[in-house]
Amino acid sequence: MDGALLLPQTPKLGKPEEIYAGGTSRKDGVVLVYRGGLPSLGDTGISLVLTETPGDIGPAYLAGETAVGSELERVRVDGGPGYWSPAGRLPSPMNRRLLGHILLWEQEGVALRLEADVQKEQAVRIAASVR
Repeated sequence: MDGALLLPQTPKLGKPEEIYAGGTSRKDGVVLVYRGGLPSLGDTGISLVLTETPGDIGPAYLAGETAVGSELERVRVDGGPGYWSPAGRLPSPMNRRLLGHILLWEQEGVALRLEADVQKEQAVRIAASVR
């Protein structure tokens, strides 16, 4: 990706323990993995996954998911639009064992996907802290 990574500014999370390329091209973005500060996603030891892909939410995370996309709950993230999905509605790009709740939003030309085992309000607070 061009530019700096967007990171949650939440002391509880700290810095990501692992960073992966989302694919072979810059347009595939990056996946940030956190292992502390929040409940684990199943038995994985992963507490939060933040995926950053250049562009818009639709093409980045909802391509081919029109039926699921219509079921997402609209929310506000730091004054902008976002979408909330309870656990299990959207497939995880990382691993089928990750069954966290998902928050999607756009910021600074980047589509973001936060996956964690937290309630909607906490996910929105974490998302609003991303800089």
